[in-house]
Amino acid sequence: MNVRCFLATLALVPAALAAGCGAEDTPPEQMLEGVTDSTQQPLPSPDFEMPQNGLHPGSVQANYQLLWRVWQHPLTTSGFQATLSATPNVQSLFHTGLPTSAEKLMEDIVSCALDAGDTVTWKLDASDPESTWRGQFGLCGVGSPFGDWSANPASLQCREVVSSCVLARMNARGKHVPISIRIPNGSGNHPVDTSRFQPVDKVRVQTILRDGTRVARDWRPEFVGICERGEGVTLQRNGVTKVRVCKGIHGCELDQQISSVPGTPHVYAGFVRDFVEGSGPITFECPEDVSTAPNGKPGETYFSILVSPGAAPNPIVQPISGAIYPATERQVFTYPEGAFFGNILPNPGVGATMSTCYSDVWRAGTAYFADRVCLDPAAQQGCYMETWACNAGWSGGCQGRSSAPEEAYFDCMSDVDEPLWPYVATVFLNEPTAISQDPNASALGPSHDACTPGTPLADGSSPVVTTVCAVDPYCCSAAWDSRCVSEVKTVAKSDVCACGHSVCATGAALVDGCNAAVTSICDVDPYCCNTAWDDACVDQVQSVANSLECACSHPVCTTGKPLDTMCGSVEKLICGVDPYCCNTAWDSACVNEVQSVANNLQCVGGTCNHTLCATGAPLTAGCDVPPLVSPGCAASICAADPYCCNTAWDNLCVDEVSTVCGKSCN
Repeated sequence: MNVRCFLATLALVPAALAAGCGAEDTPPEQMLEGVTDSTQQPLPSPDFEMPQNGLHPGSVQANYQLLWRVWQHPLTTSGFQATLSATPNVQSLFHTGLPTSAEKLMEDIVSCALDAGDTVTWKLDASDPESTWRGQFGLCGVGSPFGDWSANPASLQCREVVSSCVLARMNARGKHVPISIRIPNGSGNHPVDTSRFQPVDKVRVQTILRDGTRVARDWRPEFVGICERGEGVTLQRNGVTKVRVCKGIHGCELDQQISSVPGTPHVYAGFVRDFVEGSGPITFECPEDVSTAPNGKPGETYFSILVSPGAAPNPIVQPISGAIYPATERQVFTYPEGAFFGNILPNPGVGATMSTCYSDVWRAGTAYFADRVCLDPAAQQGCYMETWACNAGWSGGCQGRSSAPEEAYFDCMSDVDEPLWPYVATVFLNEPTAISQDPNASALGPSHDACTPGTPLADGSSPVVTTVCAVDPYCCSAAWDSRCVSEVKTVAKSDVCACGHSVCATGAALVDGCNAAVTSICDVDPYCCNTAWDDACVDQVQSVANSLECACSHPVCTTGKPLDTMCGSVEKLICGVDPYCCNTAWDSACVNEVQSVANNLQCVGGTCNHTLCATGAPLTAGCDVPPLVSPGCAASICAADPYCCNTAWDNLCVDEVSTVCGKSCN
């Protein structure tokens, strides 16, 4: 029996799995023959077909009668028939036509539990066509430390680890997103030797896009590599083959470019270059516009290699310069999303336990995980799992994380009164915005300025950042990379990065001539460009350079320095009533006056997932209460225009802030 690799790449359909093992497995050229889905590592069986249906967040609650009983028999064809025979009413859970239909849940359970190559064949009665579920991970296969479910009823340990795997495959957004699942090895209060489930040493190119479209049908997916953005890459072919180079970790069609966020310049999959059949080296430029990078390394990104279907050996391409190829699973999936744990296979009459915790990379982990486990992510309603911070300590979370290579959480609890769950599935992502694109929920915290590449900056943290992210949301949700830095000049029309620091901040002397304001100030006061840019220099941005850049140094919805009546109509109205806001500081009272004095809703959020003045996902009636009094503007708009709460909050909904509510957004 081949050693299986639990730390495999998974594709969420909402979450479909992809398995992979090391070099000791069946030769890859044999594995790929006849494979119909490529969101996977090489498979040990040439006729293996990946599961195409994902798991609905309500699947567990809809199928308790099945889940209470299926684990009491071996997970085999005869064992499953015994489950059906012992509990005839279970049959009504299948073929319901709903996304929670039992066959979809069983597909994921079998995939997580059994070895690749093992199957469970089933049908409800003589008239029902025969169907097959296929094993993949082998968490409870032959020789597993959690017991062999193919030979015996499932042990408690088996039920818990399979539950963690299945829960990790939920995705309320219904996207096809590759992930990496990891479990700890020999850690915590219940150490188990899981060294057989290690990260794979190469990641195969994904050919199922996020919308479920399959690409590159006429190519054989090879592997993912890493390169420096804008730098040259040279690879050597080890045989005669055509080669296609694509952006990111996905395959691509000719000239295809797919934005991570529609309308923005960053792409998660796209065409780079084709090379005709041959055996010589190939050279291409590492793409600069890919929407992801290894965690903490925004200057790097990923590329994917496709080759001729009959090419051999595998891999047929080797690096010469400028690349890491093939990249390992740990190098490709670098953003820890969080952990999933519980038991969806409980004793009869007992409810399932389903919990998740978010890692410390998220700005708002609960909002982020709503996209994973809630039927209504925007309102964070209909959520089927409890969500905690993984490092919450006494109030929930996990006792720690194991060391490399798995770096997985262990001994987690969903509440202070709950026991520890040792068998936890930790998920890593390739791109932090792949599932949720809400920058307030899904981005990492910033630790740098707009002139330095790094983690994403907070939208609204400065006028420059706000302007850049309005055009390129990637910069506030995934990473503030070199393209975002360049957009400070090209999009925000700011010379802050040429000058060394903002003219509105004290610090080192600025470079004379870096922009018009600095030039005019240093002509009058050379100290500002020769010695230091102090408070007097900042004051002269308005008094000498006649610029309002520092007088309008932050949005009206953010507290900070006093603003100026010349910044806009909102500031003029507020400072006419409350001069403190333009003379001393723009504090929380000034922010509240944006609504109460200026009759403007651009700062009103309440529990809405975005303000009423911004387009985006549909809002929920009443989400802006408080601070608005009932019924609230959102409720009024949705009563007049249900589209805004059912489909999307578009430009017409924003306009209705004025026409329906009598408020303004400008």
